[in-house]
Amino acid sequence: MKKIILVFLILTFICTVYAFDELWQKAQALAENSWRLVPGRSIVSSLTVSDNQSMRIGFDFEVAHTLDTDGNILTEIISYTTIDDFGVDFREILSENMEELFEDELNEMFDGDFDIEEFEMGESFEFISEKEINDIADDFFKDMIPKRTGMFFETNSRNITVNRTRETKMINSRFCQAYEVSYTNTGRRRDRDDVIVWLEVSTGAPVLTESRPRRTPPFVRSVIINTHYVFNEETNQFFVELFETVTEISILRQRMSMTLSVKRDDYWEYPVVN
Repeated sequence: MKKIILVFLILTFICTVYAFDELWQKAQALAENSWRLVPGRSIVSSLTVSDNQSMRIGFDFEVAHTLDTDGNILTEIISYTTIDDFGVDFREILSENMEELFEDELNEMFDGDFDIEEFEMGESFEFISEKEINDIADDFFKDMIPKRTGMFFETNSRNITVNRTRETKMINSRFCQAYEVSYTNTGRRRDRDDVIVWLEVSTGAPVLTESRPRRTPPFVRSVIINTHYVFNEETNQFFVELFETVTEISILRQRMSMTLSVKRDDYWEYPVVN
C-alpha cells in the first residue's frame, strides 16, 4: 500500500511540471540570462481618439531610471506634453448629461473619486496636470527592481500551458515560430490570459507577444496587448523594446480608441546582491 501511495505522489509531481519543447527551453535559458536588465529610459505615450476624430486627449512623458547607493531605482521625469482637444461633440454631451454621467460611468472610471464641482469644461480645461503626470509616472514605475518572474520561468502546469502551433512568419527580419500560451501569475485559472508568443527559430529569443485579456470592464469592447522584444546576440540577452495596448471603449454615447505605449532603451544590469 505504501508503494502505491509513493508511486501516486511521484506521478502527481511529474504531472504538475510542464514539459516544454527545445525551442521554448532556449527562451527559458535566455530569460534566465536577461531578467536583471533595467531600462535607463522610458517614453510613455497615451492617446484617446473618438471615432469621428472630434476628440483627441492624451499625454507623453519621458523618464530616466537610475540606481542609487541603496540599491533603489529612481525615476525622474525629463519632459512631458499633453493633448487636450475634447471637441464640440464631447462638450455638448457632458453639458446635457452632467448629473447622470458623473453618478454612473465616470465615477466608475475614477473609482468614485471625481468631484463635479472641481470640473470645469471650458476651452482652457486641462485634461491632465503636471502633478497627475508625476502620479502616473510613479504608478507606472513604482517597482522597477527586476524579479525572476514571468511565463518563461513558470513550469507548473496549473499556471501555464504552452502549445507549439504550425504557424511561422518573418517578424523584423527574423524567422519566428508561434506558440499558444495560457498563463497566470496568480495561480487562479480565472486570471489566465491567452498569449501568442513568437520565438525566433534560430535563437529561441522572443520577438513578439500578442494577447487579449479574457475579462474586461463593461464599457470596454476589446483590448489588444502587444510586446516587442530586442535580442542582443553579443550578450545573449533580450529585453522589451515596446509595450503597446489598444483599447476600444464605448462610453458617453461615444466610441473611442485608447492607445498606450511604453518605449524602453538604454538598458543596464541590476547588480547581484550577495
